[in-house]
Amino acid sequence: MNSVNGVLINTLNNSVATIISFVPLFLSGFIILLIGIIISTFLRRIVKGGLEFVKFEGFLRKYGVPESKEAVNWSTILSEIARWFVVIVFLIPTAQIWGLGKFVDVLNNLLMYLPNVFIAVLLLLVGFVVSKLVYDLLIASLRGLSSESAKSIAMVGRYSVLIFVFLVVLNQ
Repeated sequence: MNSVNGVLINTLNNSVATIISFVPLFLSGFIILLIGIIISTFLRRIVKGGLEFVKFEGFLRKYGVPESKEAVNWSTILSEIARWFVVIVFLIPTAQIWGLGKFVDVLNNLLMYLPNVFIAVLLLLVGFVVSKLVYDLLIASLRGLSSESAKSIAMVGRYSVLIFVFLVVLNQ
């Protein structure tokens, strides 16, 4: 009976010691993560403010990039991508401190993938601008045809460019 009590007490002591030794690691990781969240929030505000300052949405509207019906717009999308990039950068050392090795590997892979997402968004924006340019170019070139025929051909050209851009973005 003493050996069972000894084993239980030893197990309980080891568990308490492990928990007590993890508390400083947890707090230091939590502080790093909190600093990352604060910095990412400021970065999101700076990026969104910078895009609003240069009237990014007006520029996109001018070149025919579609607008969202909801509160989400292109400036918000780009600023959120920047925000989450910083959060993941700070989440990696936090996970290392907490001893989550596989989670760190997943975050590193995600961090390497985020530039591809940013490039895909930029390609999509450029694709919308180029499709509007193709549409306007075809409308101007086909003045000799009826306006309905010119618009139909121009729409086919515009959607051809958009389909190509969507395929490139999906590949990215």
